[in-house]
Amino acid sequence: MSRVAERDFVLGELGKVFEFDSTVQSISELTNLQTQDLTEVSMILVNVMKKQKRAAELLSLIQKLRAMPY
Repeated sequence: MSRVAERDFVLGELGKVFEFDSTVQSISELTNLQTQDLTEVSMILVNVMKKQKRAAELLSLIQKLRAMPY
């Protein structure tokens, strides 16, 4: 396997793992909203939004790394 292919494989796998992990965490936290008071709900929603923003930033970085010549 060439170095470029290895890089693309690793970046692809990283992207899949990160997307899955972020989505599972967000779904889990949003599911917990049903049993929380309003103060906790707002804190959970803020945390979910921060995680989604971070996920988008990291996925953008992965895409930029893919586009770079090796």
